[in-house]
Amino acid sequence: MGMKIISAIAVGICAVAPLITAQELPPPTQSLIVSFNEAGEILLCDPEVAPNFAFEITVPPEHGALSGTPPRLVYTPDPGFYGEDSFRVAVYDAKTEELLEEIYVEVKVLGPGGLISPPSFTWNAKITFSGPSFAIEETQFDLRFAAKLYYCDLELYAKITDNVFSTFTATLRYNLRLLADTAEIEIPLGLTTDFDPTVPGLKSWTASVRIPVLDFTLDYRFYFDAGTPGNSYGLFTLTGTLDEISLTLRTKFSGLTIEFSDLSLLLRGEAVALGCAFCDFTWEIGLAFSKEEGFQNLYFAFDDLPVPCGLCGDVKIYTNLKITFTPEAKDVTPALRVSTDWIEGCIKPYIALETAAEGFGLEAVDLYGIELKCEFANEIQGRFVTSFDPERDASLTGDPNFFEYWRFEGPVVGCCGDTGRWQFTFYFSRGTEFLFGFSKLKCILTFPLFQGFTVTFGAETGLVDPADPAKTWKVNLGWQGTF
Repeated sequence: MGMKIISAIAVGICAVAPLITAQELPPPTQSLIVSFNEAGEILLCDPEVAPNFAFEITVPPEHGALSGTPPRLVYTPDPGFYGEDSFRVAVYDAKTEELLEEIYVEVKVLGPGGLISPPSFTWNAKITFSGPSFAIEETQFDLRFAAKLYYCDLELYAKITDNVFSTFTATLRYNLRLLADTAEIEIPLGLTTDFDPTVPGLKSWTASVRIPVLDFTLDYRFYFDAGTPGNSYGLFTLTGTLDEISLTLRTKFSGLTIEFSDLSLLLRGEAVALGCAFCDFTWEIGLAFSKEEGFQNLYFAFDDLPVPCGLCGDVKIYTNLKITFTPEAKDVTPALRVSTDWIEGCIKPYIALETAAEGFGLEAVDLYGIELKCEFANEIQGRFVTSFDPERDASLTGDPNFFEYWRFEGPVVGCCGDTGRWQFTFYFSRGTEFLFGFSKLKCILTFPLFQGFTVTFGAETGLVDPADPAKTWKVNLGWQGTF
């Protein structure tokens, strides 16, 4: 068993994700209305913040299939099915892979001639205690009312934080349906108003429209900041497939006038049919540019590049490589994965290249961290991250107070056939007197108590608040329910 674990740690593949700059978590309970014998699309969160998260479908639907790439998913019901269905999606921090929450999506497939879905009420809560005084550190209650009709949707959302009515938003979406030849085109129009209940007054409003253009989808969103109109912006997002290449083009215009601000381009594809069954790989190219900063970054990523090995038998060896260019640095992130019928795991070094000030010369290679990831029995996963450079601790562990963490997670069977998640993380700090610098333990559990209702539990002990060393533990209790 020991050799198996060591072998599992020493191989595999890991993806690279951007550092989170804004924690706008998607709603933990969502709903989707699908017409009879048609597909329906759901957007789990705002595409602008989606790179901050990683998504995993933990419980697929029973009476349909999912396609697309989160946060945009398409649900296709089984032929002739109508009624209720559901699925679950786990949401992780894209950089640290910490489990943030689990989204429960209710699906209502309308029967022949069905137009209206019953309204739903969602109540989510989170209460945080800290010790040793057992004080209530934070309370948060989210209330959401949704009514879905055939042509329009209405949603009201309220948030109460620490007994203060802090947020109230109202969203109206009108599904404009147009006939084009023999097909019906649906164009969703949206308007969201965000109020400040403490004033009260209007904080902002957002208007959006999504238009199908051949094999592409054009999304336009205009955000108006009532407090500071100069912070308003318009955002165009074009997504689709061109010759089996996935394309996402985003352009942002700042202010109330059309003034270019940001541009980003993302291309994804697969190299297939190269003449052998062991030659296919996927690739990705990303580019970001802004008016103020100019060139921001350019990266190339290749996943599952096959490594020829005539003596390996059933053992398949792959490499994963990401090369990122920014004005300040050139980073190379390689990884190696070995796949067999009984093992799956990974090892990934973090490497920064120091290039010459002039020309294309290479002056130094800096190995500033390493990541190990593997899968054990019973779908249990392990992830081990270590930073060798104190200045890069936050970029690897997500917190400048820790240079290393060990994480284990896996599924837990809940009620009604649904599956929850558990996660334990051990954090280590530099310069402590404890073994290996161990300074904090964090655990998270999501458990479906019954269909449409999930309880959550989180606990931390040790260095839970560097600004207040007397605080030795923290506990989160919460629930997510739809009624």
